[in-house]
Amino acid sequence: MYYPAESTEFGHVYPIRPDGSDGRWRISEGSMHQLINSGLVEFEEQTDGRIEAYRIYPAGTETFTAYPSVFDPEIVKTTAHGSRMLKDILGPNKFPYPKPVQLLKEILSLCTKKDDLILDSFAGSATTAHAVLALNKEDGGNRQFIMVECEDKFADPVTAERVRRVIRGVPNTKDSQLKEGLGGSFAYCTLGKPIDVDSLLKGDSLPSFADLASYLLHTATGISASAQDLQSSDDDGHFYSSEKQDYYLIYEPSLEFLRDGEAALNLERAERIREKGRPAVIFAAATYISQSVLSKWHITFCQLPYELGFGG
Repeated sequence: MYYPAESTEFGHVYPIRPDGSDGRWRISEGSMHQLINSGLVEFEEQTDGRIEAYRIYPAGTETFTAYPSVFDPEIVKTTAHGSRMLKDILGPNKFPYPKPVQLLKEILSLCTKKDDLILDSFAGSATTAHAVLALNKEDGGNRQFIMVECEDKFADPVTAERVRRVIRGVPNTKDSQLKEGLGGSFAYCTLGKPIDVDSLLKGDSLPSFADLASYLLHTATGISASAQDLQSSDDDGHFYSSEKQDYYLIYEPSLEFLRDGEAALNLERAERIREKGRPAVIFAAATYISQSVLSKWHITFCQLPYELGFGG
């Protein structure tokens, strides 16, 4: 919505705010062009040198007024209130146009139960998390939240830090509830390096043993485990045990290893795993043993995708 409007008197006219910053037009460039060609736009120079554009409505034109908000403005407040609260919590100029907590609280009170899980995929300044904690404090609820923030400049210093402070309490605020602290807790997690299947196929990017083990375990079973807890515990690549079965990964982040026969499930390794007496799932680049034989030994083989070496 920022573009030059063509004025015969002033030339290119841009939407500039009174403070000199870039603004935006209220209509699209195509609509503006049509109105100008129809003689329905008047340009007027202001005392500060800016050029304002006004739409002309011919006499008898029927106009419409937007419906007021379904929310009471005295309850939900505005982004100005959101900015003032965020300033109290984190200091000035930490995040542009944060939503007011009252708005999110109102929405959550209308559409969630006391034990619901709320997901905000674009967490920003963490207004949603703040609202969840505040609502729990008010009605004794046990709502939980998942906040996702992809911008590094906001994730820890703004999104997570706001949640930390509203939980513990903010000393310099006039809000008595916020000064005391809303209580609760949360875990701050970051994503590891992505495992890109195409890169894995081509050998361009090979993840560590622990990262690949964590990815495979979650993909195959839905079980989430920290990569730090999934190191290989023996020469056969055992990395996890559930109540029903063991999980193995025959892998090293090396193209030389993946091209070598050691990357395959061979008879010697399969027999050692069978002797342990527990059903097993084995991830490897290849196998020299048929699945019919492995099934008799209660072993499930899962082939790692890659383009080089076996079958490549």
